[in-house]
Amino acid sequence: MKQSRGFTIIELLVSVVITSILATLLFLGVKSYIKSGQRAAELSAGKTLISAFHAYAADNNGQLIRAMDLNPGKIVDNKGKPVMSHAAKRWPWRLAPYFNYDMNTLMVNNKDAIKLNDSMYSYLVTVFPTFGMNGIFVGGKFGTSMAPDNPRSKKGNFCVTTIIGANTPSKLIVFSSAKIQGEMPPGTEGPKTGCFDVSAPGYGAVGEVHYKYSDKAVVAYFDGHVELNSEEELKDMRRWSNLAAIQDNPNWSF
Repeated sequence: MKQSRGFTIIELLVSVVITSILATLLFLGVKSYIKSGQRAAELSAGKTLISAFHAYAADNNGQLIRAMDLNPGKIVDNKGKPVMSHAAKRWPWRLAPYFNYDMNTLMVNNKDAIKLNDSMYSYLVTVFPTFGMNGIFVGGKFGTSMAPDNPRSKKGNFCVTTIIGANTPSKLIVFSSAKIQGEMPPGTEGPKTGCFDVSAPGYGAVGEVHYKYSDKAVVAYFDGHVELNSEEELKDMRRWSNLAAIQDNPNWSF
């Protein structure tokens, strides 16, 4: 009778190595699949957001929503409760009626970071939405030092405030994937990603572009289209500033 033999040490090691490789490939495949889904969801949310941006303008005689308004009037959240203080002054709740208060649009890929039952919910979603608005150059920060009509604006009205004001709508950024600049302070509550405010580096925005999809960010443009852009592409100030586009100067500054 022929006796069966067991596995040799080498055979066992080879099996372990092959299993590890297969597990790694499976993990990377799943991770890539998840990231691809997140990217698609964010692109879709960007299209919804820019559509809401234009719907607001259509309802307001062509005036764009203000990125920051120190006198916003009565604003309510998705539960119909009044939104107070800075939460009302920022753009998210003022634009929310135009995407039917669908918080998946505002907080896509970030919505689990802030719980609906959080007592600070209506405030936190205005600090950490997935997208930041290019509010210095589009819409405006009225009542602040970056307002289009502020005396400090030595270059004239550098901010687009009407639907017909953009020189190159297909190249003017309105919203972008964003995050808070720098590291979050120790003990700070809230997600590490997302910010209501974004701009080119050096222009005083609270947030910065978040290049999270193979070193690219989701960007929604004034003409309504949405695309993925790299850091190199977004160094071009003609994408941020109407005056830079008018002067055809990629290195424009004020």
